[in-house]
Amino acid sequence: LGIGETYLNGQDISYAYSAPGVVSSATTVGVNRALLNEAPEVSLVYKPLDELLVKARVATGYGTPQVSNLFITPQGLPGNNTQLKSQTNLGYDLEADWTPIKNVKFTLGGFYEFFDNELISQSAGPSPLQNYTFNAPRSEHRGIEASLDYHFLPGWTLHGAYTYDNQIYTQYVETLSAGPFTSSFNRAGKRIPGVPDTELVARLGYDVPTGFLKGLGAYVEYDRQSAFYLDNANLLKAPGFDLVNVNLHYTHEIQNSSIKSISAYFEVRNITNETYIASANNITDTISATTGAQNPASSVAAKSGSIYAGMPRTFVSGVRLKF
Repeated sequence: LGIGETYLNGQDISYAYSAPGVVSSATTVGVNRALLNEAPEVSLVYKPLDELLVKARVATGYGTPQVSNLFITPQGLPGNNTQLKSQTNLGYDLEADWTPIKNVKFTLGGFYEFFDNELISQSAGPSPLQNYTFNAPRSEHRGIEASLDYHFLPGWTLHGAYTYDNQIYTQYVETLSAGPFTSSFNRAGKRIPGVPDTELVARLGYDVPTGFLKGLGAYVEYDRQSAFYLDNANLLKAPGFDLVNVNLHYTHEIQNSSIKSISAYFEVRNITNETYIASANNITDTISATTGAQNPASSVAAKSGSIYAGMPRTFVSGVRLKF
């Protein structure tokens, strides 16, 4: 059982200027709130066979808004957003670990989480507009996770991990305004922006197990991530990507010394130099100021300030000493 109480006490003052250095008005927004949350959970671990372990968990959780979230309006401007609530969730998890033979381990799990007032951040537009946060009344996160660890020969390891993550709004009506029009759109059933459906990571590695070169190793890693939506109406997607990384490393244990070990590594990340979107802020949908109808995907795509580019081919190295 976890219990937390958060106190939010802050003040935001927005100044308007009639001329450089001349303040024409000042608007003050203050907040003084106490948020009490609790998060009980229960779990069960069951081992029906020596090679099989089953884990089940029912848990609740919570998240409180940051003070900065309370002072940026849905228009992306400084102002009053102090109506934000704490998010809460109830989740169910089931996982099984199966080790059919000594050098093979499979893990398969599933999760289903129900959120109330989920805190979601969204981009209002390019700079100087800022990201703002809102509560989605009801949402669900559900999916599966699977992994494999296989030591098929001395020194060789194959690791794979797959995640399917489906996050949707189940109750959320978004209200948009432009010109004389105000329109409401039911987003129930829409995917929550910024969440890839699937991710696959596979790694093949070798570490010299014995002899003079013990401690020397290398691996090649493949990371595939699917596309994800950028807006609540699910009109526009950021494309997925495929990355390949390679690593060479060495660890040497030192006897009778104040330095216990020395480790060094050299990596090439994104070896194919793929251009990709690493992440993106959610983009606010808009309506036409002349008809009140929702604008198409081209209007969403025209907004800047949301995309964060992934790193190009990058060389990274380092040395670590353990005392």
